[in-house]
Amino acid sequence: MAERRDGDTVACDLDYRVVAGPGHASPLGLRQIAATLTYQGGALSSIAIRAAGFTLTIRRQ
Repeated sequence: MAERRDGDTVACDLDYRVVAGPGHASPLGLRQIAATLTYQGGALSSIAIRAAGFTLTIRRQ
């Protein structure tokens, strides 16, 4: 896990890898997933999940 700070914004990067078995999210068989959680002012503001060339971003309004 890595952490970056810029003023009151903190971003945490996570990597998840399957080392044994078929992977996740059948039938995709995802073996590697990366995520970035971003906090602003101490509250979670967004989550970005990347896998298989796609990114899903969830933002708090």
